[in-house]
Amino acid sequence: MLANVGGYFGSSTYYSQRTKSNTGQSAVSFSSTASIHLHMNNPEGGDKAVTSVGFPDGTSASVYSAEGYSQYTVKYWNQNGNISEYNYDADEVDAGNANYLEMLAFTSHLDKTGQTSNAFGDFISAAQGVNGDRTYNSENILSRYDFKQMTEDFMNAQYRFGNMTGYLSVKNLYDHMMSGAFNPGTDSRKTVDDSDRWDDNLLLEKAQSGDTVAARKIIEKNIASGRIQKAMDGNEFIRMQGEIVQKNYEAALKNQKSTRGRLLEQDPDAASKWYMYDNGSKRYTFDEFCEFIDKMEAEQRANAPAYRNQFLEMANHAIQQKNRAGYSGGSNSEIKVSNFKEVETENYKLVPEPGIGGLRILVNGKSAGVFKPEHLKIQEDAQTGTRVMISELPGFNGNWYDAIPVTEELESALSEAMGVDEVPHKVLEGYYIGTHAETGIRYVMRPGDEGKGGQVLLCNAVDEARYKALGEEYARRYPNLVKSPEEGLIYANFEIRGMAHRGANGIVMTHPDNISYNDNSDPKKNWSAMIGENAWNLLLSWFRNHTLDSDKMTGFRYWDGIFNEVGGTYERVWSDDELKQGYLYQ
Repeated sequence: MLANVGGYFGSSTYYSQRTKSNTGQSAVSFSSTASIHLHMNNPEGGDKAVTSVGFPDGTSASVYSAEGYSQYTVKYWNQNGNISEYNYDADEVDAGNANYLEMLAFTSHLDKTGQTSNAFGDFISAAQGVNGDRTYNSENILSRYDFKQMTEDFMNAQYRFGNMTGYLSVKNLYDHMMSGAFNPGTDSRKTVDDSDRWDDNLLLEKAQSGDTVAARKIIEKNIASGRIQKAMDGNEFIRMQGEIVQKNYEAALKNQKSTRGRLLEQDPDAASKWYMYDNGSKRYTFDEFCEFIDKMEAEQRANAPAYRNQFLEMANHAIQQKNRAGYSGGSNSEIKVSNFKEVETENYKLVPEPGIGGLRILVNGKSAGVFKPEHLKIQEDAQTGTRVMISELPGFNGNWYDAIPVTEELESALSEAMGVDEVPHKVLEGYYIGTHAETGIRYVMRPGDEGKGGQVLLCNAVDEARYKALGEEYARRYPNLVKSPEEGLIYANFEIRGMAHRGANGIVMTHPDNISYNDNSDPKKNWSAMIGENAWNLLLSWFRNHTLDSDKMTGFRYWDGIFNEVGGTYERVWSDDELKQGYLYQ
């Protein structure tokens, strides 16, 4: 993120956050074509706002403390400047069924009472959705959403892509959402009671992510409203939605503005300010920064996966399935969702999910994923003999997947749950099996996902014990960085997949976009550097033929030597401490 006069500027979702250290007040504003007005002062006098947020349509909201420990007043300014006022008890907000203003009160209370440090900011980010494309305005500000699910999805996205700091921060908010039994409640001034309404925008988002239950609900709602007739093919309706989404996407591309245009829209005085990127210390003039961001975004677009319209994909897939009248491919042609049944063994439980059209597999009570008929195939790696099942997941531009090692116990349970004599087998394709050198624990990885993807495979009790021991070692060796055994397991997972590396007194993280170091004892020794795709590929090649020196790798000079050897380039992100002390720790 980019710091601009104490604010943050994200490359995919643009907003700025300013915190006044003397009061703890926080304000957030989103870029827009309208002017942003943040109301930190109560128009009726009294205390200043605890938090305030501005929206792209020119509306805004502010949270004020009211009488009582968890009582808050939220004021909402519409586009005409008219104020609506709502009273909420933060302790009674149900994040799984709440409107946006209730969540502002809920998260402001968590931060104000010291239960969290950034719940308000994390909620603002999570509420925009994993893809950062959800918006809120005067038409939907009081609509009820499952913000608990949105937060979980956003949290898991941070974990999957290696953003450890972001994951742990959002997880703290999510844990508070999950603790206790909340009951939504407001006072008599709340004019809209829509607790039974499943919001249309959320339905569209779920359906576009491949959720067939949500797609079915869209069809049912439109049949009930008379928009479509029951005789209309539901798949054709989904295709109609896909065409609308496609038009909106193409319009967004056509109307996309440059960094210069976005900044000047948000702040007419933007050209006279200095800018900093990703909490770094390098200062940019307005022109330098616009050129830097435009170039970075152009590279991101060039390297990004192709755009996928999930509505059209769902419709085409359903039509193909209908035309084929079943699945092809040997034994898999005999697999029918209608034949699925629940089966439970000592270590596994298999539960049909008719709404999704698949089979959920639980290992020792924890879900390992939902596998649709086309994914219910045992894939065997020719080199290691490892047997896995892999479920491709919609969303994240198709970049994620669930995987589970297949034991004899699971194969037997699958045969019974699927209603077939033999579970289909095939040679592992499109993935490879890797092995963590120290523990021998294996993982499955799709080529190109190194540093950001993959799934750890715990094939037996020995693997589970070694995995737990590795997590405990992280917690023991780096107590200032790893606060709990749970966090230790996260780092263990990262290490097995090649993303975390244990140093003498700290942890090095490697990612396709950057490498960084966090010292357990002295934060002044922390460092980070941005790298590009070419440098990352060269680094991967070096990893295949070398072992990192755990003592030397915590100093950046060691990595500078590697880049000099392989020919890669990088951009150091200097901390304030490094700048003040003359690059002592480079």
